[in-house]
This record gives sequence, C-alpha cells and structure tokens, in this order.
Amino acid sequence: MLVEAARATCDRYIEIAAADGIPYWDEGAPGLANMDGWSDRDADPFNDHEPVDSSAAAIAAQGLLRLGYVLSRDKGIDIDEPEDWALAELIFAGRRSREIRFTASVVGRGTPDVSASAASMLAEPVVATTAIGTVVVP
Repeated sequence: MLVEAARATCDRYIEIAAADGIPYWDEGAPGLANMDGWSDRDADPFNDHEPVDSSAAAIAAQGLLRLGYVLSRDKGIDIDEPEDWALAELIFAGRRSREIRFTASVVGRGTPDVSASAASMLAEPVVATTAIGTVVVP
C-alpha cells in the first residue's frame, strides 16, 4: 500500500512539474494562468508570474530515486543504496533563503543490443552533475 502511495505521489509530481522536472512554487499557482504552455517547456526562473521551487525539485529527485531503489529491490535487482545515485544537502538555511547542493550520479548504462529497456550496472557510480541553488522566500 505504501508503494502504491509513493507511486501516485511521484506520478502527480511529474504531472505538475515543468518539462525539466522543476516545479513552480505551488501546484495550480494563480500566475501559471498567465504562462501558456508552461508544462511543455523547461521552468523559467526569470518569468514575471511565478517563482520556481528548486528545493522542491531536489527533494522530489531524491524521492524518485528512492522509489526506484525500492521497486528495483522488490524485483530482486541488486543495486547500491540511493545515496550513491543522488544527494541533496542543505548548505545554508536563513530566515528567507535556503541554499542546496545537489549531486547526481550515473549508476548504469543502457544496453540496447540486449533490449530497448535493458541496462547494466556500473561497478562504481560516476558523478554526472552537481549544482548549487538558492531559493529565496519573498
């Protein structure tokens, strides 16, 4: 039952985020009505209507990765813990801002010669990207 709830939560997050997976401040935020096609393109942090929520994106990414780990484990696939895939850490928490460091790693490679959805796990995770973002609360 908890896995079903986690899947539903992840599905809903994907539905309400912009094309790049970064959500705007609130689901159904009133300013989105002024942004035609907002869900079909990457989030725009410089728009005049709604702020983006990069901290929510980092937290959601961690949740999506953890759900992937649980689902893989339940299917008997031997993979490393999610901490090896991605890490979101709070660097600074002020009264009106938060600074977050996010690191994502590659843990597997597709093997299309086997099948369209096949993959093999790497011996060690490889850091793919790191980012630091600041969220300011108005």
